[in-house]
Amino acid sequence: MNSFAGQQRGVPWPELALAVALAAIPLLAGRFLPLIDLPQHLAISRALAGLWQGEASFTQHFVVDPWPQPYWLYYLLVCGLAQVLTVEWANAAVIFAYSLGISLGVRHLLVTFGRNPHWWLVSVPLAWTSSFFYGFMAYLVGIPLVIFGIAEMERCTGAPPEDTRARWRLGILSLLIYLAHAQAFLWLLLSATVLLLLRWRSAATGLRTLVALGPSLALFAAWVWRTFVAATPDASAPKVNQYGTLLDLGMRWEPFPKRLGTGMEQLYGSLTDGTNRWLGWLWLAVVIGGIVLNLRTPDSSGSFRSRSGRTLALLLGTFLLAWMTLPYDLNGQWYLAPRYLVFPAAVAVVAAAGESPGHRRLLGLGIALSVAFSLNVARTVRAFQSTMEGLPGLLIQIPPGERVAHFAFDERNTLGPDGVATNGVVGVIEMPTSVSAHGFVPQYVGCPEGWMSPTHHASAYYQVWVGGDIASSFAAAPSNPVRYHPGRRAAGVVEYEPENVDWAVAPQHYRWFLVRGTLKGNAVRLGEFATQADSRGGWELWKAR
Repeated sequence: MNSFAGQQRGVPWPELALAVALAAIPLLAGRFLPLIDLPQHLAISRALAGLWQGEASFTQHFVVDPWPQPYWLYYLLVCGLAQVLTVEWANAAVIFAYSLGISLGVRHLLVTFGRNPHWWLVSVPLAWTSSFFYGFMAYLVGIPLVIFGIAEMERCTGAPPEDTRARWRLGILSLLIYLAHAQAFLWLLLSATVLLLLRWRSAATGLRTLVALGPSLALFAAWVWRTFVAATPDASAPKVNQYGTLLDLGMRWEPFPKRLGTGMEQLYGSLTDGTNRWLGWLWLAVVIGGIVLNLRTPDSSGSFRSRSGRTLALLLGTFLLAWMTLPYDLNGQWYLAPRYLVFPAAVAVVAAAGESPGHRRLLGLGIALSVAFSLNVARTVRAFQSTMEGLPGLLIQIPPGERVAHFAFDERNTLGPDGVATNGVVGVIEMPTSVSAHGFVPQYVGCPEGWMSPTHHASAYYQVWVGGDIASSFAAAPSNPVRYHPGRRAAGVVEYEPENVDWAVAPQHYRWFLVRGTLKGNAVRLGEFATQADSRGGWELWKAR
């Protein structure tokens, strides 16, 4: 098949050991990971397990939506592993599989396209992109599956009619990708379109491939109808908690020069101390260097003159064009186009791979950067532990089944139209654990007022450790399998704007308030409605009078 066909099976154990270690080191650096949305996803996982077990602390608030929709895969994996592990350790196991899976998926691509498979170790840092630090857990699970899916799509389109194994693998992968995340599935469809057009030999070949994708396409079409056509928008719900209709998706773009100028921030720019961004520039230099060497030596194994080389070039160009033209975000789905940079980056690693002496030097530098990335993420995780000290001791004091509001005033700003903080909050950046929130307001990409603390959803740990409800739970989002009972969603507090708490409503819904930072805006009136019950490590717990 290609010069590396003999290496399709079996990864050299020294390489595998290194990749395993690099994926595990950040997870072993501390209990708490500085991923913004992670506590909410852990809470939904715990609620799902509690609902299946009939725990009253969850059944009084939530119900399971059994529809096989995107997002299910992450929660099923965590809930399944939580039968023998804690939810937190189950999540760590999923993150480990995701991290290692990205690199193994790139190796599968390298072998499929006849490239030097040793370059898979250069792709290790792709596990720690901005999507990781945002804590987009369901989407993260889909990333390695899409990379494997691209490889299987390439194999499937070139497979003879009697070879059904490739089509079975593609069909199973496409179903898993659909169940992981809709955005991941859309990227698989984009890849499938490009590869089908390139490898089109007959209508029968295309039909066989479409049959393999058929079950997942049917589920996706049914989900689109159910979500965007048949659903009635809830006028009382915030835009973030609904997708809207096909004619009202709320798509937004930042200025095009800013899209191009902040590509590295979107890929590796989530730590406010800038360390991963600078490592990212070095990583990009290695990848571009490999591509340049392949362009200069067209007869090498990394040549772009071969069919596989031309396919790689077209895939990379299409992926980059999609990133440049897609909306920045839309209703119910923050951070649209920038999530996708991981895929052109993965294909770029494949395009850069080669065997020349120059490639070997670049490979060594790329592996060194993978080690540096892993250690830097571990350093960040370790630094974050002091921020979370005291939180467990407070939240376990709250009885099961209660509802907790979170007033998070550390390391955040509310942005006005000019990009200046409007609520007087001073952005106390606790480097290196603060995470850039540029995806939330696309007009302010790169704006220093856009940093958001990874403690933003910390109250969700109450659901994980005790069981109950919180303000702004992801159960209100249209994408999750756990939903509120009709009329059970609380009002009065929005985690993104705690300074605007409505005291005419909030006391009717909340008996407990978690506070971090100096109260601002309407939140300064908390003492009129509650008394401080305890404080630990910069956290305060208040109980309604």
